[in-house]
Amino acid sequence: MDSGLAPAARPGMTQYMRAPDASKIPVAELTQAQAKAELKRLAAEIGAHDRRYYQDDAPRVSDAAYDALRRRNEEIEARFP
Repeated sequence: MDSGLAPAARPGMTQYMRAPDASKIPVAELTQAQAKAELKRLAAEIGAHDRRYYQDDAPRVSDAAYDALRRRNEEIEARFP
């Protein structure tokens, strides 16, 4: 049975965190209000991951997951300048 949890991103890490929600609204279908809220959420999440990686030396997501967050942020910014 799938618990919805993904193993930690780096070798030696024992923490688990919830896997990204696959049901996010595609960028092409976002309203302006949804885009604004999503950009705010992404900024907070990316900022937290940056802090964990650069300051705490304790990343909690894989590079691929982080890159996906950045790409989504860039796509939304391009659609809603």
